[in-house]
Amino acid sequence: MNEDRVVPNIRFKGFEDEWKNDSIENISTMKSGGTPSVNKREYYVGDIPFIRSSDIKKDSTELKINDEALKNSSSFMVKKGTVLYALYGATSGQVAISKVTGAINQAVLAIFPDEFVNKYFLLYWLSFNKGKITNKYLQGGQGNLSAKIVKNLLLFFPTKLEQQKIGDFFTKLDKLLDLQQQKIDKLELLKKALLQKLFPKHDTKIPELRFKEFEGDWNQDKAINIFKNVSDKNHPELPVLSASQEDGMVLRKDINIDIKYKNSSLTTYKKVEPGQFVIHLRSFQGGFAYSTFEGITSPAYTILAFIKKENHYKLFWKQIFLSGNFIRRLKTITYGVRDGKSISYNDFGSLNICFPFIKEQQKIGNLLSKVDQLIELENKKLQNLQQVKKCLLQNMFVD
Repeated sequence: MNEDRVVPNIRFKGFEDEWKNDSIENISTMKSGGTPSVNKREYYVGDIPFIRSSDIKKDSTELKINDEALKNSSSFMVKKGTVLYALYGATSGQVAISKVTGAINQAVLAIFPDEFVNKYFLLYWLSFNKGKITNKYLQGGQGNLSAKIVKNLLLFFPTKLEQQKIGDFFTKLDKLLDLQQQKIDKLELLKKALLQKLFPKHDTKIPELRFKEFEGDWNQDKAINIFKNVSDKNHPELPVLSASQEDGMVLRKDINIDIKYKNSSLTTYKKVEPGQFVIHLRSFQGGFAYSTFEGITSPAYTILAFIKKENHYKLFWKQIFLSGNFIRRLKTITYGVRDGKSISYNDFGSLNICFPFIKEQQKIGNLLSKVDQLIELENKKLQNLQQVKKCLLQNMFVD
């Protein structure tokens, strides 16, 4: 905000007036619902969409009601296009514009701006101030907001025309974000389909989809004949690695979790080399982390290396360990019930695994890796757009 005049740092050309301010109570009408009695059958027959606070998605300008919600109801009806503000639970402070006509209960506040306030401007102002509001009124992120709190919020706003310009601008930006997310979703569906079709189903040795130059059954062998258990210690000079579910083995210094350990204990840590896999004892997504780094990791983990490296392609096996078929098979050999299930190297070694000769492994591994690279690229584009939106929200509104 400009220190001398109440104006934002970034404005559309042609607007110079100082922004006004007033409480939301004075520039809008608000209403929340209530829980209807059981005998009010019209709310329970399933014909009225019930809009819950959890339906108000973060950074969304359009509320989407799922099929389950259509079977529920509440006591105050709001029309399509109403500004809805979540008061309760994990979504407290999130705001959206309803895409349907439906009913709300006390967990949701409907806000009806006066004629000189643009609803999309109000939507994005509330979105911009979400952190400030929840940090002030929710203790440690817990608890609920209230209509009284929202009524007393002080809103800075320009003329109706400038509000409309700002609301239209961020609406278009959100559509770009939605389109970018759709690209990522389609690529992830493609990756899932390829994993299902490029690998043989259980009890078969030929995949449904194959490169034309390859034919015949895949080889089959026990994992213990493909991988060896490596335990190379006494390398305290190497960087410490941690297992992550999405990124495999990562440098511990690069993650935002402060894990304490004694430097004297580093001699007991196991060395990990690029191209090796780490069983990190949890089976919730397979528990097999691929490493692109040289480093050391927890002595509780199992380090896997190929017995005959020349016969196997690391990126192919990385994809096998990510495949749904492999993860489902792990359930037959895992044990324990707390916080994921522990995976024994010997039990893993008992699995029979199908694999082709190395040339076909390379084709499959490289194809799926390219899809992974595309997903990563599109995710970076999405993150950049989100950062642009965050920066513009900070500079196009008055705090």
